Amino acid sequence: MFTRTGEQRHSYRATIALAIMSVSVAGLAACSSDDSSGGDNHVVLQEYTGGSEYLNYLTKELGNFKKAGIDAEIKDVSNGPQAVNAILAGSVDVAALNPTLTGPVLVKGKKLEVISGYKAAYPALTGTADMAGKEWPDSLLQLKGKTVGVIALGGADQAMCQIALRAAGVKDKDINWVATGSGQGTAAAMSSGKVAGSCASDSPTASLVASGLPELFSFVNPVQPQDIYPSELQDYMGTFSYLQAWVDSSWAEKNPKAVTGVQKAFALTIDWMNEPGNFDKLVSILKKSPYYIKTLSDEQFTGYVKRSIPMYNIQFTDKDAKTWTAMEKEFRDTTMPKSSAWVSSAVVKSTDDVQKLLK
Repeated sequence: MFTRTGEQRHSYRATIALAIMSVSVAGLAACSSDDSSGGDNHVVLQEYTGGSEYLNYLTKELGNFKKAGIDAEIKDVSNGPQAVNAILAGSVDVAALNPTLTGPVLVKGKKLEVISGYKAAYPALTGTADMAGKEWPDSLLQLKGKTVGVIALGGADQAMCQIALRAAGVKDKDINWVATGSGQGTAAAMSSGKVAGSCASDSPTASLVASGLPELFSFVNPVQPQDIYPSELQDYMGTFSYLQAWVDSSWAEKNPKAVTGVQKAFALTIDWMNEPGNFDKLVSILKKSPYYIKTLSDEQFTGYVKRSIPMYNIQFTDKDAKTWTAMEKEFRDTTMPKSSAWVSSAVVKSTDDVQKLLK
């Protein structure tokens, strides 16, 4: 059982809750939709433009929202707490979030729910050049006593990396965590030698690896077969849903066709991404997008795109809900409501559900 002091748990909860509640009215107005005449099929989707999640962008570029009967509008919202507030304010309809961000408002009685999965666990751990060549668990044991950069202290990225480190035998007290403010900030801290390790999403991790630094652990693209890792770590690997598509429950109740349309559009896009014959076009689209990583060579960017494909999955299973509930209790002392209160009855749970959407 992982343990954390009550003071640290309170700090985690307070940090997230304060960030969510402190977004200004002006900030919410800035991300609100100017088009109120779109009709029942008009859906505003939140996006972290230029970040590590390109599913909304690609879905619109491929015309899959239209194919699914959705008039999609994509709004850039710079961070998770702002995205939660945007849903609560009604300025976006669908946002890419997880229970670390939604938990603080769910426990206060706000009604938000998951309609589908979105992306698997993209945080990865990177080390200094002299840490290359080690296999599990020695790869992560090298970080013992080191300073590791992460976007925010107490966030989901740090929790995921702590889970991996603990499974390797590195205790929480053995790591000095430093907040960098962004994935790019983490990469910069790593490149400048200010930290000896990074816990960051796949985009900044790709830049670090391209510069010659070793990736010590990846949840989705591990160097060794997944079954060699401890069972408690495997629960977070592979298809574990790290980000989900969240909506206001009242909006979902009023717009069931829009919910199904968004699910279908995502299913079409991910199905298209997994067709080998579409890979070159995928790379071409992303090279012209805000998600192009300019620091990578063509070969390196192609490799990054290839590794990103298995991260996208719209299934959100009962096991995912159970894992998140345990994770929030452990790391933030948040007692999540029962899953039926925050997981839509229409959520995409299985491959059969996905296949129905593709018909």
